[in-house]
Order: sequence, then structure tokens, then C-alpha cells
Amino acid sequence: MKRGALVWSCLVALAVLTVAGQARADDDEVCGPRTRAWAAACTSAGEGGRVEAFQCPPGHIVFSVTMNQQAPVFVDATSEPSGLRRIGGVGLSPIGEFDDFRTAPQPVRDGFERVAACVGRDTTLPLGEPARIAATPDHKGSSAPWRLVAGVVLAAVALASRRRLPLRTAALLLALGAATFVLAHELVGASFFHQNGHGPNWIGYALGEPCAYGPGFEELFGWAARHRPEHPESLVFGCNGVLAATCPIAAWVVARRVGAPTLLAWAIAGTLAIDPLLLRIAFTESYYVQYTALLLLGTAVALSAPTLRSWSPRLLLASAAAGLILSEAARVHPVGWIAVAVVPLAHLARPGAARRRLQQAAIATATLGVVIAAAAGPAIFEVLGGATGAHYVPELRRGSHQELNQGLAILLAVGIAVAVTRAWRGRWPLRAALVLVVFVAATAGTSLLNVDVDWVRAAHARMFLATAIAAFVVVVSPVLRRGRYRRAAPALVVALGLANAAAHRRWVTELPTDALELRLALSWREDMASVDLPFYSPHRDWRAPVVGLDARDAPPALGSFGDGVYYYRSSLCSTPLGHGWCDALEQTATLEPVDVHELPARPSTHACVYDSPTVRVGLYRVMGTNSAPPYNRE
Repeated sequence: MKRGALVWSCLVALAVLTVAGQARADDDEVCGPRTRAWAAACTSAGEGGRVEAFQCPPGHIVFSVTMNQQAPVFVDATSEPSGLRRIGGVGLSPIGEFDDFRTAPQPVRDGFERVAACVGRDTTLPLGEPARIAATPDHKGSSAPWRLVAGVVLAAVALASRRRLPLRTAALLLALGAATFVLAHELVGASFFHQNGHGPNWIGYALGEPCAYGPGFEELFGWAARHRPEHPESLVFGCNGVLAATCPIAAWVVARRVGAPTLLAWAIAGTLAIDPLLLRIAFTESYYVQYTALLLLGTAVALSAPTLRSWSPRLLLASAAAGLILSEAARVHPVGWIAVAVVPLAHLARPGAARRRLQQAAIATATLGVVIAAAAGPAIFEVLGGATGAHYVPELRRGSHQELNQGLAILLAVGIAVAVTRAWRGRWPLRAALVLVVFVAATAGTSLLNVDVDWVRAAHARMFLATAIAAFVVVVSPVLRRGRYRRAAPALVVALGLANAAAHRRWVTELPTDALELRLALSWREDMASVDLPFYSPHRDWRAPVVGLDARDAPPALGSFGDGVYYYRSSLCSTPLGHGWCDALEQTATLEPVDVHELPARPSTHACVYDSPTVRVGLYRVMGTNSAPPYNRE
């Protein structure tokens, strides 16, 4: 047995080293001397603070602005026809996720204005200066999900000796996954998920645009997006739909591995298959799909080791395979790192003696930690040391104390209830610890995103679904041993699932305005040779130049842009800030409607308010110039 353990340990080490060897660090695009000189001149000309050229991806300069010994603020400058503000042909945007930049933290706005003032004085930014690339010269910016592939292969080796599922059970699980896929496609269809129209940004990341959150999204979907670059969304959405379809299957496996009776496992899987949120995010770009699916898959693999011994080579191998799967998820976005960290606690829910469960949880935690550190550690540290870390780490430290206190109060009540439950007797401490930790991680101030919409908050909780299933099963297992309650738990799960579907059916039937608007934009791109929306990469050949207009300036004359001009009226023209500005702009020319739609006014964030029950969006052809009335911002 010692020789076998040594062989399996060597296989684990070889798999980890192979994947780590295939992993690449992102290009360290060091800015050139002209760029650094421009930043130094900006520092000298300003009032306090320091402006530095942080990184220079192709066509971009990312500035780091440090003021009054505060955390640095990062601002992106580009020559692309985009940006929050354009000054002399330079587009400037703060790096970070903001529902409304006007409500962003004051240091972020100050840092942005600091760079904007320098660009206003000197627009000769050396955006064309080649960066000094510290990576290999033959790197083409493409990659593949080698960690996920290696994890699946290693899992197949680790679980080879396990008794296979009956053919009927396997067929039913596949049918349930297919039903989830079909329901999501037919009830919701392909759409963007992220609020305020940020969804196309992630398609751009799949195409290889610089991503400050990690390389995982491009690794998972880049091959698909590049396979069909003229319509990259369709394959990315389809791949996410397949991942979402695996969730009920993996949930069934997790439930069975922690001791759930067959009927309860099917109730959990079936309830997940009709979850309105899973159906909503399935055919989207959302990284919540990857986290939910890969964490369920990784947990199912970790719990499926065909052994009861804590130090079995197969347990180590299954844990290593799960670690590779989880490391691919951890490379997508920091939002799911805490969910990854609590996965090993699912071992506390396995049947058996408490000592053995503790040993298995400890061994799984150590193995997962080593594998994830090797396969995702460099990417995690790069994110923490970059613009994303500078933005999120202070926010996480400050946290929401009120939310945390509320969560702790609830946890205290749950803990008391657990402690006095006689059915748990001597085993309640471990089970109580599992329930409490999962509850804290999923609810009490651990979300990095300060969002105010319920479906995004619910998506955050879905990332903890694997350990939550294990915790739920371990809570109800003692009750299930009593014959008269044997069907109570499945009935409760089904009732909760139906209540969830009824309460949140609008997530499936009522898409927000920006999601409907972007769906229309994709249809225009399909039907019209002169339109190419949305725009993703600066390296693509656009069919026509695109001009972004800033509502803080007086509206220009649409006829001043020349002949063959199209005007796109977005949903922002139906907000109090943009309504009058858009009306004044549209009066400067005669507009011929090409494709105009009235959409229901459903903001995707509370920071966006529409001023009418419906929103008019559409594409117009500019036919001629009119005399424009004076524009009054008030």
C-alpha cells in the first residue's frame, strides 16, 4: 500500500507540475520611456499626488494615481472611440465597476479628474508607443482551459474504480440536464446579464482584451469567441448554457455523496433545474455560471473518492482533480474566491465518524490549497497587486458593518437552535459549524460587489450552492432516519423550489431594459451591413468609425459628422439627465427611422432611473441638418 500511495502521490505531483508548466503569466506590458515621461510631467504640473504609467496594453495606457497617501486609483487612456470622457481624441475611463460614476468614491473621482486635467493640457499621449513585453515573444494572446481539462481527466482516473451509476439513473440525469438547457433557451434565450450594460465587456475579455479580474474567462471561452469572431456572443452564451445544464447533475451527485436518500437527491436536482436565476443566467456571459457550475463539479469530484480511508491515494487524487477544476474558476474573477475556499468543508457532511470527517476535511483542504496555489496563485496575486485589488481590497476591509451584524445575529439564533436539537446529539458541533460557516460565507458581508439588485445578490449566493446542499442534507439526515418523516424533506425541497419559481418568475419573464436593448443591437448587426454593434476589441476592423457623445457637453450638430451617418438613441436618453440633451441633439438633423422600438422601463440597477413607463431606443439614418435650438442643461 505504501508503494501505491507513493505512485499516486507522484501522479498528483506530475499533474500539478504539468498544468503549472503550461500556465503562463500575463504579459507584463511595461510602459515605454515617452509614456513614463508624460506621467512624470503630469505629476510635476499637478497639485499634489503622483501619477505613474502603471501598464501599457496595446492601444491603452493605464495610469496609477496616488493622492494624499490613499489607495491608488487607476485610469485607462485609449485612442479608441470609447471612454467615459473624451478629450482631444483620448478616451478616459476609471478602472472598476460603478453603477453610476457620479456616486463613485470621492478618491476615485479625484484621481480621474487629475488625469483628465493633464490630458486637457497635453493631449500628445504616446498611445502608439510599443510597450516592452516581458513575456515570450511568440505569445499570441490565446490560451485554453488546461486546468479544467486536466482536472476532468484526473478525476476520471481517481474515480475509475468506483461503482458506476445504473444506466437508468445516468440516462435520467442526462435528461434532466438537457431539460435545463432547453428550458433556459426557450424561456429566456440568449441575453446579457450584467447590470448597466456591462455584459459586452466580458465578450471583449473572451476575445483577448485586457482583463483586470483574471485570465480565466478568456481561458474558458476565448477559443469559442475566436472561432466565430464576427458573432462571438453566440458561442460564449452556448458554452455557458452547457455549464448551467450540468448544475442539476452535479447537485444530485453532491447530495448522494453526503448521504441524501435517492428521493431527496432528485428533489434537490429537479428544484435546481427550474430555478429562475439559473435559467436567467444560463445563456449569458455571466461569470456566476462558471462559478456555480465548476464549484458544484469540483465538490462532486472531491466527495466521490471511492474510499473511506483518510489517507487513501484516491482521496488525494480526487482532491487534486477538484483543485484543478476550482483553480480554473478562481482565475475568472475575485468575486468567487471565498466560495472556493469553503468547498473542502463539504467533507464534514459525509457519513461516518466525526474524527474521520475532520481528517478528510483537513486533508482535502491542504491538497486543494496546494493545487490551487500552484495552478491559480500567480494569477490571484497579479489581480491583488493590480487595479482590481486596489479597488476591492479596501472595500472589503470596510465592508458593510450593518449587514455583517445582522448576519451574525441570525447565525447566533441558528447556532442556538442547532445546539438544542436533540436529534443531532453528539454530532451537532461539526454539523453546526458547517451550517454556520456556509451561511456566513454566503450572506454576511462577503460579496465584493456593492450591488443593489436582488438577482445579482442571489447570484452571489448561488456560488455557495455545493456546500449549502451538503449542509442542508446533513441537517435533515437525522430526521430522515425516522420512517414517518422520510418523505417530508423531499416535499419541503419541492415546495421551496416551486415557491422560489413563483416568487422570482419575473427574472425569467421580465428582462431589464439594457438586456433587451443589447439583444436588439445584436439583431441590427445581423441584418444591416453598415452596423457592427456591440464593439469589443480595438484590434477588429470596424466597418465604420464610431463617435461617442458626452452629455456633459453641448450637443453637436449631427450633420457635422459628414454623409452616411447613423445615429443610435440608447436607453440613456430616457433618463432625467439624458432626456433633454438627446432631444436637443436630435433636433439638429432630420432623422429617418431604421429600426425603432419601445421597450418597458426596467432599470437593471437602482442608480438608473427612467423618466417614463417605456423607453424608446433605435437606429436612425441622418438625412439632413436643421437649425438647432439653444440647449439649456437645466
